[in-house]
Amino acid sequence: MDTIFTFYKDRLFSKEVVVYRDERDEQPENDGNAPPEFEIKIHTRSLLILENTGSGTQELLSGTYENLAKTSALLNGKSSISMAKRKSIVSREWSFIHLSNTYKWDVKLLNREWSLHNADGNVLARFNRLWFGFKKLGRLYMVDGLDKELQAMVLLTCELVHRSVKAREVAANSGG
Repeated sequence: MDTIFTFYKDRLFSKEVVVYRDERDEQPENDGNAPPEFEIKIHTRSLLILENTGSGTQELLSGTYENLAKTSALLNGKSSISMAKRKSIVSREWSFIHLSNTYKWDVKLLNREWSLHNADGNVLARFNRLWFGFKKLGRLYMVDGLDKELQAMVLLTCELVHRSVKAREVAANSGG
């Protein structure tokens, strides 16, 4: 059985993403009664994923981009340090290493779904992106049984892939 996560922009023009652990069609009003389970904050040089607990938020992963082209990021968890990277500035595909295991996002051209594979080729997660969503970005289906830190890396790198795909589309549509 897969766990389903729904990704939304925090606000309409926000760059921050909130993630709910369920399959939902609409984002609840931000009144505190139904807070998102995770918040993903990606800024110019920093990356952060927070988990909402009953008493506030807890940092699961933090990181920094390693270069101006944003082709690699150093991710710090509670029990490990990992590296996430993509082949080049124009690549949409990201990979990362967690506890000596390699994972790679497989992104097909002109496809709204991408998948995460381990070194054995097993699919651990797949993201189904919406083409025309103002706030709702899509759904992530993740296999059950992943440890909390790996789960956070999957969520964060999925959003890195999403941003890379969007950047490529914007560049293609602007003739760049």
